[in-house]
Amino acid sequence: MDPLTSNLLDRSASSASNNEEHGLSEAHTAEAKRVANLKARIATLESQIEETRLKKKETAEKLNNPDAQATVSKHIKLLHQYNEIRDIGQGLMGLIADQRGVRIVDVYEEFGVAQGD
Repeated sequence: MDPLTSNLLDRSASSASNNEEHGLSEAHTAEAKRVANLKARIATLESQIEETRLKKKETAEKLNNPDAQATVSKHIKLLHQYNEIRDIGQGLMGLIADQRGVRIVDVYEEFGVAQGD
């Protein structure tokens, strides 16, 4: 083989080798960028999770009683008290209606109580 042909073959082989290395380098660079993007996304999500946890904690601290069961129990107790007072009020209005000889509805209207109250 003459030196010119040998030189051209060497350059061609070297160029092919460089292209393969360049292709691998590009794939490696693309993979590295993808990994970096994923790590950045993970950091962002972890930050958002922490913000959400802090908001939850702040909201729970603002509640009078963060224990849901205790809150429900308190509301049930208050509802029972309301119902007892309402029943007493309706009984008194019935007595007033009987005393006056009018309908209970008339007494309700006089005191400004609607039928649904």
